[in-house]
Parts: sequence; C-alpha cells; structure tokens
Amino acid sequence: MSSTSPSRQQHPKQHRDDMYADEGDDLLADYFEKSALAVRHMFARFERNVARPLIHYLLISFRERPATSTFVATFVVLSALPVLSFIGFSIFVFAAFAFVALAAAFLSASSVVSVVALLLACILVLILVVASALTIGALSTFVVVRFFLRARQDGPHIALSELADGARTQYALARGRQPGPRPGPESNSESQSVKKEDPDSESDSVVVVRSGSGEGQKETQNLGPGFGTFGPGVPMDAPA
Repeated sequence: MSSTSPSRQQHPKQHRDDMYADEGDDLLADYFEKSALAVRHMFARFERNVARPLIHYLLISFRERPATSTFVATFVVLSALPVLSFIGFSIFVFAAFAFVALAAAFLSASSVVSVVALLLACILVLILVVASALTIGALSTFVVVRFFLRARQDGPHIALSELADGARTQYALARGRQPGPRPGPESNSESQSVKKEDPDSESDSVVVVRSGSGEGQKETQNLGPGFGTFGPGVPMDAPA
C-alpha cells in the first residue's frame, strides 16, 4: 500500500502538467492559424487588386501592340538589375555618409569640449592659487595688525600669549576637539597678586654693612625662606 501511494499522489500533478502543455500547444496552434490567415488575406488582396489587373493589362497589350509590349518587357527585365543596384548603392551611400558625418561631428564636438574642459581646469587651478594667496595674505594681515594693536595696548607678552591661545584653539577646532579655557590677563594678575600676598613665598633678607675707608656700603642678600630662625619661634641672631 505504501509503494502505490506516491504514484497516486503524483498522478494529479502529471495530469495538471499535461493539461498546461495541451493549452500551450493550442495557443501556439491558434497563433499560427491567425498568422497564416493574415498572410493569406494579404496575398489574396494583392492578387485581386494588383496581380490580376496587371496580368490582364499585359495580355491585352501583347495582343493589341505586340512590338511595343515586347520592347517594354525586354527593357524592364534588362534594367531591373541596374535599377536595384542603384537603389542599394544609394541607400549604402546615404547610410555611410550619415555615419561618417555623425562620427565626425561626435569627434569634433568631443575635441572642442575636451579643449574647453582643459582650459576650465587651468582657470580653476589658477583661481584656487589666487584664492589661497589672498586668504593667507588677509589672515596674516589680520593677525599682524591685531598683534601690534594688542602689543601696543597690553604689551608684547600678553599679545604673544593671546596669539598662541588663538592658534591652539583653531588647531583644536580643526581636529574636532573642544578648546579648553584660556587664561586671561585677569587670572595672570590675580596669580601675581596672590604670589605677592603670600608671606611664605617671600624670602628673608639680611643687611650686611661692610666697613671701609669710604662711606658705608650696604648689601642685601637673599638667604631663603628658612634663614633667620633657629627653631620654631626663636631667631638665630637672638642672644644665647
């Protein structure tokens, strides 16, 4: 029972395929019959409208004017080959000249466009160089003028520091980074004031008096922050 079941399952599929094949053959046969009927109808019209009247006219002409009809028929038969050759040669000449003209026009247009494109490329390169030079000159002039104005107002040191900070900021922006905070002159002045107000950062000074023949000379020596104390709260020059 198990061996016969696959054949039973495949039988409807084969039947369906055979049915589709028969339908395709029927369609091809119908298409061929329609084409044959169309060709037969065209030839029937040609025979009825052209061939039979022409044959009838030739028969009447040969019967009534045999000499003239024979001459015309001979001339037509002999001139058929030259006429057909002329028609074919004319078509060939027209096609060849049209192809040559199109090819020449395409080559000429391509040459002119290439020359103009090369000229355009040279002009664009020249404009690029000029634009780069103008940009560099304008930026250099701006930086120099700003530096001199800042140096005249706040001094060259602050002007140089601001110029370096601006260059660092532009470099960071060009690399896609966020520029850090720039220390301004106010922070510099504050740091200097803090250094001046810090008593630990100042060093002690000792006045040395040298005796000599002339006037007394005083020298101030910087002896460092630890000099002048023997211990915590006891000066070194105190009496023992």
